[in-house]
Amino acid sequence: MNNKIILTLAFILNTLFINAQTSIIKPDYLKFEIPDSMKTKVLVALDSLFTGIDHKQIDSKLIDNSDFELNNYLLQSLNGNENKDSIKSFYQRQLINLYPVSQFEYAISIAYIGGNQQKPILGSIYNLMARYVDNRFVFSSTLKYLTKTWKSKVVGTMTYIYRDTLNLKRATECDIKNKTIATKLGLAPRPYFMYMCYNYQDFLHLVGCEYDINDNGKSNAGFIIDPNYLFSVMNNEDFSHDLFHMYAWEIRKPKGRNFTAEEGISYSWGNAYHADYDNNIATQKELVIGLQKYLKENPNCDLLNLFDKNIRIYQYRSNKLSVKSVISGIICDEIERVKGIDGIKQLIGCDKGDDNFFKCTNDLLKINRSNFNIEVKKMIDKTKN
Repeated sequence: MNNKIILTLAFILNTLFINAQTSIIKPDYLKFEIPDSMKTKVLVALDSLFTGIDHKQIDSKLIDNSDFELNNYLLQSLNGNENKDSIKSFYQRQLINLYPVSQFEYAISIAYIGGNQQKPILGSIYNLMARYVDNRFVFSSTLKYLTKTWKSKVVGTMTYIYRDTLNLKRATECDIKNKTIATKLGLAPRPYFMYMCYNYQDFLHLVGCEYDINDNGKSNAGFIIDPNYLFSVMNNEDFSHDLFHMYAWEIRKPKGRNFTAEEGISYSWGNAYHADYDNNIATQKELVIGLQKYLKENPNCDLLNLFDKNIRIYQYRSNKLSVKSVISGIICDEIERVKGIDGIKQLIGCDKGDDNFFKCTNDLLKINRSNFNIEVKKMIDKTKN
């Protein structure tokens, strides 16, 4: 679609739906099984909610007080697909469903639809809850409604919310790592609520996003909602990889995140984050063994090239696993052994980019690009299986 057509389309849409940014299209064909007086109240409140969302400031009186911060965050995320090819309001917000789930509680679905009549584009579908209390409507995410029959188990610092079964061994390991990571960095361990999700699309569904054009097809990932809500990677209880990143932020702020350094420590202290084909998450130890095997089979391998290009050598487990992060983890382990936690903190705070990473490793261990192959190969060889 060329720019002229897009601009013409945007003009037509804005003419037809002049209040689209601050209201919701409500088609005449929608059916409501609620009294007209209640329907009027909820629709007026819904318009007010999305006006606040559009202006990035929701009236607190419209947010359900139970889990206020969580609801505020998730409701604000319903801003939808505001831009398409730099044309604001390409997507028009439309009410597609509203029905009662109890006497004073309602489920609502909103769609963002763009494009022309011949080829409409579905941007997203969002679900939320509305509850009538104290003569007014308040809104919340679908999360607590959809998980109200789930089980819950406290494992140390971790509270797991799950459908049916829980791998207690992995849950316990995650709790231990959470405490260990925080303590090593001189921080207090945080308590977390962990929702067990089958995959990333399951997470989206739980928090009210039934579909999003930017996230379609995405599966092998988890999510964090500050300060203490976690959504698992492929239903795996061990979220320790990203727990490290959350604690590391406390160490490095206001400096930028050095991806190479933090991923290396996360692989070593936590795990490799992405689940494999059996929904297990590899440990650093397992991946180092795989690296040693690869180097034995490829004796002329250039380690620096392997590191820089992050060549995928773990396809037998997952094509998302990073050999660069495994090698970085080996270097980080040596820094911790030689320089202690002060060395690790220095590495965390080295700022963005591989140039800063190598400047820091040179300061701490005299490891740089010129001697990388020799020195890192020594570390790999002496790493115990």
